[in-house]
Amino acid sequence: MNFFDNADNAKFYMDMIKDDLNKTLVNHAIKYFDKTMKVLELGSAAGHDLKILDEYVEVVGSDNAEPFIRHLKDTFYDLRILRLDAVTMDTHKKFDGIYSNKVLHHLEKADLKTSLENQAKVLNSKGVMVHGFWQNIDALDTPDGLLFNTYNQQSIQEYIPDTLEIVHFEPYKEYEYEDSFFIVLRKKD
Repeated sequence: MNFFDNADNAKFYMDMIKDDLNKTLVNHAIKYFDKTMKVLELGSAAGHDLKILDEYVEVVGSDNAEPFIRHLKDTFYDLRILRLDAVTMDTHKKFDGIYSNKVLHHLEKADLKTSLENQAKVLNSKGVMVHGFWQNIDALDTPDGLLFNTYNQQSIQEYIPDTLEIVHFEPYKEYEYEDSFFIVLRKKD
């Protein structure tokens, strides 16, 4: 069972982040997306970044946890919301961009490369991904049962499939100096 399939866990998370509107990552991401692009957000959860992305691109929200799907559909009734597993990426839809904010670190390390391979399959030619990760989560109070993996500029590279190229890597501060980073990947043709 996904940690967030439990309605209490999903509510805990949404309550925890309700006032946390750090826009650092999404503000970086929109530099790589233009208004003509159709962008998939993986792990939209409460929808904070989804709302901002909707101002700049044609955005499709997604999550794999039913409580988040219900919340997103109730809140963003005018946006397309998909139930989507971030590993299998089982959709027939194609996108110009894919975005996630601290979502892929919840995957087992063995599943990260598979996820990125499958994301590349749903990207159009020269499609772009912008993904945020934790480098250091010591400062976070993480609930029991919620998987967190940390990466850095060196360790993340072993998970990047040959179908993608690294365009940019940049550490940033979410709560503490360089506790996070984002990576920009482009699909090779």
